[in-house]
Amino acid sequence: MTVGAGGLGIDGEVIYRQIAQYSMGEYVFITQGGGGDSEGGTGEASHHVGANYSTENLDQAIVRIVRRELSYLTDTPRDFDTTIVATGDKTTPRDQILAPAVAEALRQLADYSSLKLGSKTPVAIVPVTAKATYKSVAEYLTDQMTLSASRNEFFKVVERDLAALTQEMKLQLSNLFDGSATAPIGKLVGAEVLIVSKLVVKGDGAELFAKLVRVATGEVLSVAKVEVTGGAGFGS
Repeated sequence: MTVGAGGLGIDGEVIYRQIAQYSMGEYVFITQGGGGDSEGGTGEASHHVGANYSTENLDQAIVRIVRRELSYLTDTPRDFDTTIVATGDKTTPRDQILAPAVAEALRQLADYSSLKLGSKTPVAIVPVTAKATYKSVAEYLTDQMTLSASRNEFFKVVERDLAALTQEMKLQLSNLFDGSATAPIGKLVGAEVLIVSKLVVKGDGAELFAKLVRVATGEVLSVAKVEVTGGAGFGS
């Protein structure tokens, strides 16, 4: 694996990519998330063309790749795809499908955090944002996140009605997911980190995105993604 820092020249990128190819590894690069063509620069480390790459937290990407490579030295190699899949149908009880997926998402947020979490780090759970049609599912997911966080050794849940608090501050919950206004909200509730999530329903499936955000800086410490297929958990 080779890692390109911001401002890497095109010659350096070619060399790093070749090393990754010859060693059957990966080339990881810094990007500001612009997508499409890039000419490099201070915040970029790739003169990429098109969008044939995926983005994630740098620390999380490196940990995932190293874990995968180390697994190749064992008798049970693994791909370590961090996407969590929740599969079922509309008749499947939510507790059987969504609850375990949420618990795994919370475990990943703590495990992949770029900031070392101490025992019982104060955390506030921001209500999951979703279209009004799926309000009940979003409320269920919020409750499950609160429950899972309370059972996680790294978190101490700060109980506060964040939905009401954001209304008082004339903020949308989506503002917190996008990274704005995290500092004032976190300070008001006494949390060091926030867990913000968004549910996107697509046909008979859905995707749940969760972020662990540092209150002091608004920095995204880790991310987790749950893919829900077959309408799992949406019918009960």
